[in-house]
Order: sequence, then structure tokens, then C-alpha cells
Amino acid sequence: MVEHKTLDEQQIVDQQKMQCPFCKIVKGDIPSKKVYEDDKLLAVLDINPIRKGHILLMPKEHYPVMPMVPETTFEGMFIVTKRLSEVVKSIFEKSGTTIFIANGGAAGQQSAHFMLHIIPRDDGDGLINFEIPHHKLKKKEYKELFDILKNNLQIMLKDRYGQFPMRDSNGNVIRPRATEKRFTKSQVLQIIENNPQLKGLIMKSPEEFVDSVDKTPQLQQLFATLDVHEIVKEINPSYKKGKKKDKVVEAEFKEEPKKEKKKKTEKEPEPEEKEEEPVEQEDTSHDDGDDSDDDGANLDLISRMF
Repeated sequence: MVEHKTLDEQQIVDQQKMQCPFCKIVKGDIPSKKVYEDDKLLAVLDINPIRKGHILLMPKEHYPVMPMVPETTFEGMFIVTKRLSEVVKSIFEKSGTTIFIANGGAAGQQSAHFMLHIIPRDDGDGLINFEIPHHKLKKKEYKELFDILKNNLQIMLKDRYGQFPMRDSNGNVIRPRATEKRFTKSQVLQIIENNPQLKGLIMKSPEEFVDSVDKTPQLQQLFATLDVHEIVKEINPSYKKGKKKDKVVEAEFKEEPKKEKKKKTEKEPEPEEKEEEPVEQEDTSHDDGDDSDDDGANLDLISRMF
């Protein structure tokens, strides 16, 4: 029985590299007309040009398809492409250039060495531009495609970036800028509906929930572009904006008479015993502690929901 060995990706690339004519051009084993070269890239004139001045720009290292090209190399390719495009237009007095990439066989890639085509163009030069037919999609199909891309694209890009991080000129990894997700009103209502504990908090203590938005990063992101009062009111019609604030003001005014009573009792003959009377202060601090524990528990509950 013959045992078949499967090759990993790198082994396949190594085999392709041994037979790749463009790798031989890079080495100088096959002659070419070089128009640009640096430590990572090589640009040559196409021996079968679509138009006069047709240039092939490729990485010196062998990469079969675009996803395998390191970010720094790919970035450098487009910087060089911009310069070569300007030079070609000027030298050949052309009005434009077509920048073309065939990524994979289905897209027309004929060689296993990834490259970019720079083709000088003139109006009416007879070269047919891409004629891509337009198809209409039903709303349901359009939404399905959008959801697939929305849910998977960021994950795939993040995974890819983890494997091939972008680096600056000093070789330091460039951290991508974090982007905050924005939610619509219908999305937020659906999120709350799918979280019974969160909805229960809004029904039981809507004022407390509103206050917790400013203290919880997850809720801040959730309501970044929305009116939290409007959302809470829609879920709990009994909610009235500013209700809790009125209670807080009343409580503050009720505390003032207590301070006056303490001042009157200071006239009694034994001041030392008066200084040691923290009974009421201990009780009030204990009550406040209970409230903060409840708030902390609710904030922790909200955090765990996200």
C-alpha cells in the first residue's frame, strides 16, 4: 500500500519557488529589463506587454497569492506603484494607467508568483476596460451577505493581523487603532430584550440603571449615540427623567438639621464624651455602604452581560 504524504503550505511554496520563472528573474538566471529594484521589490518590463511600457512589479521573495505577502512588503508595493505610474505617464505621454492584480486562478492569475501590473493607457486605445455586470439582490439576500461580512470580516482580519502584524521603519509592531462599534436603537432594544436580568433592572430601578450608564464602559459604548432616557422610557413607561435627582436633593436638605442639633449639644459639660459619640455617623456610613454594595453588584451584573 502506497503511503501518500500531505505537504504543508510552506513545502508547497518551496516546491513552487524551485520552478518559478520569476524567482529565476529575481536571481538573474533569466535575463530581464529591470526598471526598478530595491531590497524587497523588483519591477521589469513585460515581455508580452498589453501596451507599450507594461510593467510587472513583484516581491523578490516567492509568495503565490496576495494574502501571503507580508504587510510591509505589500505596503511598499503600492508606494512604488504610485511612483512608477507617474513616471510611465510622463515618459510615454499617456493620460492614465491601469493598475491590475490577479489574485488566484479564478481571477486570471497565470503565475504562482504574486505580482502587480502597471499598464499605460490612452483614451480610445482599444483596450477594453473591465465590464462587470451588475446584479440586483433582494433585500433579504443583501442583508444575509451583509451580516456574514459584518460578523466574520473583523474576526478574520484580526486573526490575520496577529499572524502578520504591520511594522514601522524600525521594525516595531504598529498597533491598529481600536474602533468603537455603534449600536442602533433597535439593536439596543433587542440586546436588552435578550438579557432578562438587564431588563429586570430597568423595570425595577430605572433611575439606578440610567446612573450606571456613566459608570460602565460597556453601557457607555452601547448608548454612545442614543438617548438612554428614551430607551428606558420605552421599556419602562413609568420612568420619569430626573426622578432620582429630586430624591437626592431632599435627602441633602434633611441632613442639615442633624448638624444643628450636634452644635447645640456641644454646650454640655463633658466635651470628651461628646467627641466619642460617633453612633449616628456609624449608622449612616453603614447605610451608605449597603447602597454602594447594591450599586456595585448591579454594575458587576451589567459588566458580565457584555
